[in-house]
This record gives sequence, structure tokens and C-alpha cells, in this order.
Amino acid sequence: MLLSKWRAGVLHRQVRYLQTVLNWPFQSEIKISEKMKSLEESWSKKLMEHFENQKTIPCRLNEKKYILSMFPYPSGRLHIGHMRVYTISDATARYYRLNGYRVIHPIGWDSFGLPAENAARNNGVDPREWTIQNIETMRRQLKATQLRNVLVAKCPIFRQIQFDWNREISTCEPEFYRWTQWIFCRLFENGLVRRTQAEVNWDPIDQTVLAAEQIDNEGRSWRSGAVAEKKKLRKSTTNYTNCSQWMIETPKYAKRLQEGLRKMSEQWGEVADIQANWIGKCDVFRFMLPVIGTENEFIDLRIRDIFEISNAEFLVLKRAHPMADKTQEQFPYKLPFEVLNGVTGRRIPAIVVDDDYLPDTEFFLNTRIGNFKTDKELAEKFRVQEPKLKRVLTKNDIQEMAAVSSSQNFKKSIIDFCLQFGGYGGYETSRTLTDWVVSRQRAWGTPIPMIQTENGRRAAAKLEKLPVLGTDRGQKVDEKRFETAGTFDSDTLDTFFDSSWLVWERETTNYKKNWKKNLKIYNFKQTTRCRLQTTKKTEIGRGSIFESLQKARKNNIWTTKYKLQTTKILYYLRYLDPKNASKLADDVFLKEMPVDVYVGGIEHAAVHMFFARFVSYFLNDIGVIPTAEPFTDLIPQGIVRGRTFIEKSSGKYLSPDDVEYSDDQKSIRLKSNPTVEVESIYEKMSKSKNNGVDLVELLTTDGIDLTRLRILEAAAPRAPINWGETDLKGAKVYCTFRNYKKFDLKTKRKILDEGRSRTRDVRSVGKTLRQSATQHTVERRRERAYISCCRRYCPPGPVAEWRVRLPINQKVTGSIAPGVKTFFFFFANKFKKSKTGNCKIFHNFFQKLLDRIATMTSDVIKSRVASSEFKKDPNIDSQIKETYNFFVRNVGMCLEVLHLHNTALMRLQGFTNALKKIDPVYLANSEEGIRAVRSLIIMLQVFCPHVAAEMWTALEPDSGLILTQNWPEIDADADVEFLLMIDGVSGGRPSVGRQKIENLRLEDLWKRAELNEHSDILKMIKADGIVLKDHRFSARKGFHVTLACNTEGDKDENRKKIGKILDRIQAEKRKSDKKKKAKKAAK
Repeated sequence: MLLSKWRAGVLHRQVRYLQTVLNWPFQSEIKISEKMKSLEESWSKKLMEHFENQKTIPCRLNEKKYILSMFPYPSGRLHIGHMRVYTISDATARYYRLNGYRVIHPIGWDSFGLPAENAARNNGVDPREWTIQNIETMRRQLKATQLRNVLVAKCPIFRQIQFDWNREISTCEPEFYRWTQWIFCRLFENGLVRRTQAEVNWDPIDQTVLAAEQIDNEGRSWRSGAVAEKKKLRKSTTNYTNCSQWMIETPKYAKRLQEGLRKMSEQWGEVADIQANWIGKCDVFRFMLPVIGTENEFIDLRIRDIFEISNAEFLVLKRAHPMADKTQEQFPYKLPFEVLNGVTGRRIPAIVVDDDYLPDTEFFLNTRIGNFKTDKELAEKFRVQEPKLKRVLTKNDIQEMAAVSSSQNFKKSIIDFCLQFGGYGGYETSRTLTDWVVSRQRAWGTPIPMIQTENGRRAAAKLEKLPVLGTDRGQKVDEKRFETAGTFDSDTLDTFFDSSWLVWERETTNYKKNWKKNLKIYNFKQTTRCRLQTTKKTEIGRGSIFESLQKARKNNIWTTKYKLQTTKILYYLRYLDPKNASKLADDVFLKEMPVDVYVGGIEHAAVHMFFARFVSYFLNDIGVIPTAEPFTDLIPQGIVRGRTFIEKSSGKYLSPDDVEYSDDQKSIRLKSNPTVEVESIYEKMSKSKNNGVDLVELLTTDGIDLTRLRILEAAAPRAPINWGETDLKGAKVYCTFRNYKKFDLKTKRKILDEGRSRTRDVRSVGKTLRQSATQHTVERRRERAYISCCRRYCPPGPVAEWRVRLPINQKVTGSIAPGVKTFFFFFANKFKKSKTGNCKIFHNFFQKLLDRIATMTSDVIKSRVASSEFKKDPNIDSQIKETYNFFVRNVGMCLEVLHLHNTALMRLQGFTNALKKIDPVYLANSEEGIRAVRSLIIMLQVFCPHVAAEMWTALEPDSGLILTQNWPEIDADADVEFLLMIDGVSGGRPSVGRQKIENLRLEDLWKRAELNEHSDILKMIKADGIVLKDHRFSARKGFHVTLACNTEGDKDENRKKIGKILDRIQAEKRKSDKKKKAKKAAK
């Protein structure tokens, strides 16, 4: 009797009321979306406490997953960009924890950099003091535990991001940057660091060196807007006019890094292409030829034929070469110095020619070896004698002679010079990649641990004596501590240092004993001279920036700015063992490498990722870490852009409160002066642009779970988000799914036909249809094809304008398809904008989803009956089982393999729709039904943990917290996707029983593909003469088996041919389907 009452829900309500916030099952029409705040307040502390406690419990799988997100600069306040990257990484980490992995998900602070110095200059504070204060503020924001305490935590969403705070690091602490210095010293020991007088990009306003990536397409500084000058720096008593720089010889690893990208191309996608373009083609040999009579200068020679160097008698340089005299107007002319051919030991001249000299002749870095046939006139004019006997050297001889610094045939003076310089190259490398200039003339950065000894030589500080502190820069070496006499280098390892504006005084401290406790390293003073120069810089800089932006907008040209920081090449290693004072990390922890998933901005693909890989390869070569590649998989994250209003005439950024729409709703104007035209675009959020989002208001309005859903659904992780415009996107998808059946068949066909004819990629509809996986999703395939056409037919731009300009009940105008017009008319009349840029229909999308899942859970709880009163139906069980396997596989595939969190959310919505069609009594009492409901809630917690925790406790009060549950797995007899990838192009993804293919070897998989699932496309490819090579496969049990291969010849041309083959296959399939329908209709 008691059991029957329990199953009927009589006692259920009382017990659940004690453990949950809401009274389950619902006795009235309660919407869980209206109770979000109370759920979050109740469940947040419980979930975080359990997360911290379970770290000591062994994981189900004896495997780790290292999830690394880009660490924040401590600016003092977390913004929506932080929200996006950490929500993505947190959802990924939660998924792997549910799958039984031991997850490493650390957090730290990128605390060196120019903004701290700007704050010191503008506010008269110590940069370290400013940085430490901001770290404390942001740490409180990340670790906040009270939702309502906005004063303590202005971004409470971050409190549900499950970081490993025991691994926290800060790059400005000596305990951290001593290992940055340690890596630099090891590079120096292995001949990869040299000091040379290099031509650098100089900002004349900020008086600092710029990296190439910090200059826009017009040659202007990203910060000041001034035109960057090419010059050599040498230090004098008053300013920097020509000083040598520390450089790291990254080209030595270029070819290996390029080859490594080929292996990673499938996981990295376009990131591999970006970095490959950054490295360039690696088909030349590099020789560094010292300039005789100068210190630390050389000419970087790149040649295709390595044997040319053995008979090189003169060099030909173009006028754009750094060594050329920029004031010289008559060409050709000989430079007033000679260079040393390190292979032959001969001194050879360098001749400068005009840029139009022999235009068909190949130059690399504006340099080549002179040829006595093609350059006969040059040789005769400058009396260069052709040797009578040609030197015959093997490739090994040349490379050995170039690599060895001293040769017995060289004079003693040259031998000493070679020893100081450190080799001549002789290795195969990139055509364009140059050495990495790491010297920065500023204070707030990692001090370069180099000592100039009394005899003029430079030596690295002893490893066991590190770190070299900021107070040591440019000072005499403490011989007792470092056991060496000399002077420390004055530069730092960072982006740049604005030395003209700052005056630093060394504080007298006993740094030998107290360097770990000495937090106040610098004593900063700001003078009147500094303020005057700052004002001058600001006036010149702002004008240049606005002018540059206006021109960029006019020509639709945008360039990405990068920021180099040497501290970033180390942090992913130090996270593994952050408290180790004797090693970079213990060998046991270094075995946790590589990083399994890196979540970071797509703008880091070329620079940061390249240097991180370079250092990882080097550390692997010297036996420090076990793997060369530091990152296995990537989730490139696009930026979040806000709607920006700009005065067209001046380029001035305006506040949204200062603008209004004209009477005809066609243009935007200034409220105070309606004649002033205003332009509206989406740009990266910034205070100066007045386009930011108030996170406090956003979280107050939406709550934590809805904000997480909004961020994850707005776009695929690698795509940028136009905040506000993406509200429409989410609502559009929801409305389209809900209203698809309202359109008649004729309208549907018309939309599809117009979509096919107007889209640039004719294969988009066919591709969507091909990617379907099961027979029971025919209707879903049509819906996806329809949505694909809608999205391509109505691009985001016009949609965004309609979103703002259409008042209630105004008709939608324009030449658009009838079905699309009907849809947008429906949407526009429902739209209502709020202060935070939300839209009502957007909230309805997520709120309805959560409300439907909660209502279904409540109905299931109500519907539990005694086992004798329930009868199973094999057909319904089979339907539920098929639905369960399909959606569990697809959600997991989206999160783990494809990294499409937004698509995973749409799959959960589809799962909910499918379960809602089944009687809740059957769901509650059948094994298949209750398994499906449980799995839906377990998967939901990745996106909104608080609501999922409430639902789970209501459904299963005796099963513990939802965090203790396992991610659902598909059945042993279920289907998995059998993919074929040819040069990165999908050749189809049919579904096959997992038992048939998951245990097959590569040879057997290819035979099956050729005979069964992929026979059509492989036959056509063979008939078109395309040769396949590099056969391989990858698999994830329960998800997919993927066959991959490359093609011989031109990849772009082969991809076009494969695309045409796919179109033919799709056309033939449509014809076959028509014939089948006709036969069926005839019967």
C-alpha cells in the first residue's frame, strides 16, 4: 500500500519538497523559467561544494582531459568576451567529467603588459600595485558565491564555471617568470638566441618598438595611429637610436612546424591554414652572412639551391632591403662593407639595385646570390672576379660548415667573431619567416636574464640563480648571488615599453633574501614633462585612429591586431605543477601534456599558437616534455561585437542614447542635430565605442542559466557574435521550426527553388540533405533544408535592420520569397526590444524549452503507476530507443567532435519535441521511456546546471546530485556515422550499425566503403582520374568512424571536381526518388 502511494506521488510531493526548491510534481501551471533566480540561489552553493569535494575521488576512466582556455588580462572587470570563452570551456569540461575523465581546467592571469603601464602613467600608481588590485577584484568576480551581492560580484555567472583554482598562476610573479627566463636561457645555450642589430617597427609617438602584427594595413600603429617607421635602434644616453635586439631563431623550426600542421589539419581546420600561411612555404635554405666591421649585424640569405653558396662571390640586394641606404637615388651601388661567406670563408661585396632590376629573377627577403651570367654588367662595373675553379661541395659539407662556428681555415679574428655570433644557418626553412625579436624597451615585463660581462661578452644568468628581478634591469650584477661580474640587460621579454613617458627609480631592498616577499618592485613618479607628452600623444593618436577607421570602413577593409607575449608560451606547462620551486614541472605532471582542447580567440591562430608550438618543439627536443605538439584540438572562439553608432562626418563614436531613427525609419540621426548622419555597424565591444553590454543588468534580467544558453546558442564557437542581432537568429530558428508546417507545399517548394537559385553555394541544400543520419528524420531533413535556404536568402544585415526599424503592425517590404516574408512578418510583429538588447521572442525560445522539459518531468512523476497496471508496447519501446540513440549520439558528437554547442542545444530541443509526443504514462513506467527522460536532463546540465539539478532531484531523489551521474551511452546495436573525408571535403556520412564497423581495421574499412556505403563517390572519383593517397581513419566509439585521405595534385582543383561529383550523386538520387514515387502512385 505504501509503495503504491509512493508510485502514485502522494508521498513523492513531501520528500521532493524537502530536497528541491519547487514542489514536485506541479499542482498548477507553474513555469520553471519564472523561478530561475530562486533555483540558482539554492543550487549554486551545493553544486560548487560538490565539485570541490569530488576532486579527491578517483575518476571512472583512468584518462585525463586537459581543457585550456585563454587566461584573462586583469583589467579589473570581466566582460562579455570573458563570459563567452569561459562558458564554452566550462561546458566542454562538464561534458568530459560526465564521461568519466579526470579533467584539468585551470585559470590564471596574463598580468604583464602595456595596460598596466598606461594605468601607471595616467594615475600615478605602481603597475604591480594596479595589477594585483585588479587580480583580486576579478578573482572575487569569478569565485563569487552570492547571486544578489552585486557589489561583491558584478559577474556572478562565473561562479558556476568550474575552474581548478588550486592551479592558479600569475605571470607577473617571480615564481612564474623565473621559468620564462629559464626557457630563454635554455634557448641561448642551444644557439637559438642571438643579439643583432635588426630593423624594427618604431612608433614615433609612443616611442616604442612594435611587432609586425601590431601594425594595420596602412602601416599605422594599432595603439597611437602613427605611421610606423622602419629603423635600427642603438642605445645612447638620451634616447634609443640604433641598439641591437635579442632575437630567437624560430626559422630553424619552420619546416618541422609546417609539417606538423599537416598532421593536425583535420582537427585544427582553418587554424592550420592560417598558421601555415604565417609560416610560408619551406623550400629554401637559409644562410646568415655576418657584416664585416660591425657588431651583431648579418644579411639573411635564402636560396633554393644550396650548392650556390659554395661559389657565391657577391650578393644582389633590392632597394627595400634593410641594409640599403634609403637616401640613395642612383642605382646600382655597392654597400660600404663586405659580408662573410661562412661556408667558403671569403669576404664578398653586396650590390644594391633598384626594385625593377630583372623583375623575373627570384629574390627572397630582397636578397639573392649574384650570378656572373645574368648579372654580368654588375660584376664588371664593380670589378667582381669570377673564380676560375668552381668549388664542389656536398650538401652535408655545406651544412656542416655553415652550422659549425669555427673552422681551422679561418683567421683568429674571424673565429672569435663566429663564436660570438653562433653559426651561419645552412638549414631548410621558410621563404618569409624571420627571427622573433623579443627585446622590448619597457619595465613591466619579464626581465631578460642576460649579463654583459666585463670582457664585453654576453652570458646567460645561471639557471639555479634565477629569477632576475625587475629591480635588476640595467644594474650591476650582485656577484655574491649570481657568481658573475657584469651588468644586467635593460630590456624585457614583452610587447613594448613606453620608456619616454615614465621615470622609474629602483627601490633599495635586500632582494637576495626577500625577493619572493617583495611585492613592490617599482617606485613610480610622474613628472610634468610626462603629462605634456601624454597630451600631445593623445591628440595626434586619436586623429590618426579615426582617420584610419574611416578609410577602413569606406573600403570595407579590416585587419586583425595581434599581441605578442612571451609569457603565453609557458603558462599551459606551468598550470600542471604551479607550486614546484625546483622544476618547470615534475616529470609525472608533464606526462599530462598535450592540451586536449584549447579554447581561445581565432586571432591567436597565427602568432600565439606558432610561438607556443615552437617552444613546445624545443622543450621536446631537449627532453623536458614528452610531446612536441602542445595542443591536440582547438575551439577557436570568435569575438563578441556590439552595435556601434558612428558620426559619419567625424568618425566619432556615439552613445545609443544620443541617436534616434528618422521619421521614415530608414536612417539614423543625432538627437541633438537631426542633420548629422549616423552610421550603425557591429564592432568589438569597447568602452571608448559606447557599445558594451552591462553584465549586471544582463544577469539581473536573464539569470545565470539563461545567459549561458544565450551565449552558447547565439553562434558556433568559432563564429563572431553580433550581440543583439543574434537574438533574432535564435528566435528565427525557433519560429521556423514551429511554423514550418503552416506553409503549404507549394510555398515550401518555391522557397527551396529560390534558395537553390540564389545561394552562392548551390550544394548547400544538397549537403544538408546528405548529412541526415537515420530513416526516421525525413521531415527533419526538409526542415533543415528550408532553414538553410532562409538563412542564405536573408543574410544577417537586412534582418538586423528589420529588427530595429519595424514598428508593431508595419508590413515587411522587399523582394523576398512569400514564405520567408510570412515568417519575418510573424517575427517582426512579435519583437520587442529591452535595454540589454534582449528580445521577448528570444526569451520565449529558451523559456519555453525549459518549461516544456520541466512540465514533461512533472507529468512523468505524476504518471508513475504500479507495475501490474502498466503494459508495454514493443513498437513504442522501439521508437523511444531509436530516438534516444539518435539524439544522444548527435549531442555528444556536437560537443566532443564538432565543437558546435549551439547545434547541440538544437538537438536537445529536438529530443524534447520527440519525447513530448509520447504519453507521459508510458515514459514514466517503461525502462526505455524513463531512460530517455533521465538522459535528457543529464545532458541539459552542461548548458544550464541549476535548472537541470532541480529537475533531476525531483525525478530521482535517491540518486544523488546530478553531477554524480554518467553521460548517457548509446546501445550496442545502435548506428554510428560512417564518414568519408577527402582533402577535408565530406563525401557523405551514412549511418551504419556500430557492431559492423567499429572493430574493423583500416584495410577492411576501405573495402567496405568501396563496396557499400561510399561506392558511388569513390567510383566517380576514380573515373575522373583523381588519385587518393594517405589513407587513414579515426573513430570514437558510439559516435563515428571516419575514413580520411588526400589527393595527388592541385587540391583546390580536386575539391572542385569532388563538389561536382557530389552534385551529380544528389541529382541522380532525386531522379531515383521521383521514379519511386511515380511507381508508388501508379499502383
